[in-house]
Amino acid sequence: IAGREKVLNHAFNRLLPPGELEMHHGKLPFLEENQCVVIWGVALSRSIAPDPVVFQGPLVDGEAEQWYPECDRCSSFLVFMLHLQAAYGGGMAFSASASLTEIARTRLDKNWHCGGEVNGMRTYSRSGQAICVVKWPELKTKTETWGVIAGASTEKALAEIKKELAVRWDYQSARRSGPK
Repeated sequence: IAGREKVLNHAFNRLLPPGELEMHHGKLPFLEENQCVVIWGVALSRSIAPDPVVFQGPLVDGEAEQWYPECDRCSSFLVFMLHLQAAYGGGMAFSASASLTEIARTRLDKNWHCGGEVNGMRTYSRSGQAICVVKWPELKTKTETWGVIAGASTEKALAEIKKELAVRWDYQSARRSGPK
């Protein structure tokens, strides 16, 4: 049932339907990156772990020959990815991005539910709102700064994020119709 949810499962990265699942070098891919550069999968053997490690496989000529551990638990990876799809992937109707101060970033751990961290990106959520926080390069000063990508179910909810984090949006968009 969860796999039929098209807005979040196809907003950015694509959860593969059961009919497209097939083994690749001992791994069962279940998620495809939005530009088909990498896939994510779990190792299959005679004894399947209850919450297996998720591996990332960069695609070369449509095949993932090398696999790298991405997250220790599949359940944690899927929660993280759900947050990413909502905020960064356009799964929510309103989205925006901005630079974020260290003080505002530390407030997130107190006031938001943490959805996990993968490769240095941390996700957060609360009702009708999702956020991804990551370090990104500041082009003018050639230093790194914190960046936030926010998604919200309403314009008001996005404005609340802006006010709470004291940010000025660099980019803002609204999806007026159904899923992509």
